[in-house]
Amino acid sequence: MLKNTVFLLLILLGACTVQPEKDEPKKERLKVEPKHETSALDTITKLDTTEKDEQFLDAPTKRTKNQSLFTWLRSNKEYFVAVDIDYDLDGKKDKIFYPRFLGGDSLFIFHRDSSGYRLSLATTIYLDQGIFAMDTVKGKTINGLRYIVAYTHFNGAGGLQKDEYYYFDTEKQQWFLTHTLFTDDYCFTDLESKNADQIICEKTVCKIKQNIRLDAQTNWSKYRYVTEANKSECTVKRYPLKDE
Repeated sequence: MLKNTVFLLLILLGACTVQPEKDEPKKERLKVEPKHETSALDTITKLDTTEKDEQFLDAPTKRTKNQSLFTWLRSNKEYFVAVDIDYDLDGKKDKIFYPRFLGGDSLFIFHRDSSGYRLSLATTIYLDQGIFAMDTVKGKTINGLRYIVAYTHFNGAGGLQKDEYYYFDTEKQQWFLTHTLFTDDYCFTDLESKNADQIICEKTVCKIKQNIRLDAQTNWSKYRYVTEANKSECTVKRYPLKDE
């Protein structure tokens, strides 16, 4: 009887053993051919999965059963920043919550009406698995259209900034990520110039169209980075670095 029991336990333990996960193949980097040195813009990678890496509610305090999402977000000031922005230009200040620096990637937008605040969008800011870090969220009006802009920066060496433009389509009653503005500003020594000590700075601005519908299950596989195919959407300005 004892032998049979031990044998059964061994079988059960073997069945519960977690098999090691296989290493995923490394993603290939999409590079823009540098003229001189490699900038941060040349090192960013493309995310080719629709799976989310973090939960929306990534603050450590748990939301109670009878606590509204709005109240829960306001009670976690050390994790979320709250800003008042009239995103639909109706004269009422709407409420937006975004994570503090290195505090996650959650974005919540609440529309304000006569009865209070109503959740309009719960999604994630595309930080590409921590490659980019959160800065701030602001409202911006361009050609009469109102945008919510999430400002982020490359979480590493270099001066790359990535601004995400969100727009609410009133006819479709739907949020969209319309485009991304990549701005890379870096300096190098121009060995080809007559003055070998002259430092040249190069500012690259790329306005990449996205047109991605935003919701809790946003398909980020459609996200576009800067590639050889869309380099025509970039402008480059070179200027000498002046001594202070």
